[in-house]
Amino acid sequence: MNMKVTRIGNPKNVFELGDITDIPDDLKSNLKTMESTCPKTSNILKLFEIKSELTIDEILVGLYRMFGHKKTRVWVSSSLYNLSRKKMVTKSDSGVYKRLSNRS
Repeated sequence: MNMKVTRIGNPKNVFELGDITDIPDDLKSNLKTMESTCPKTSNILKLFEIKSELTIDEILVGLYRMFGHKKTRVWVSSSLYNLSRKKMVTKSDSGVYKRLSNRS
């Protein structure tokens, strides 16, 4: 079986999930990454617009006070993990998260 592979763009970045603007909409709808663009996760990004560095405790309290959302620590950790994979936030050794880009 001989398959021809066509590469589009830089093969070094072929798996990059941070910028998926080149991916067709029908394929985007199948990506788990798209979950992080839902309103509940974008509210975390809105908190980073108010304060550039936040702990999970501050995010939990901020989500409740600003949006009335009662989330678990696990949900916030998972959301932050997904945002960090997209290179939108980073975590310091002391457990403080920081916004990396202005994308929302």
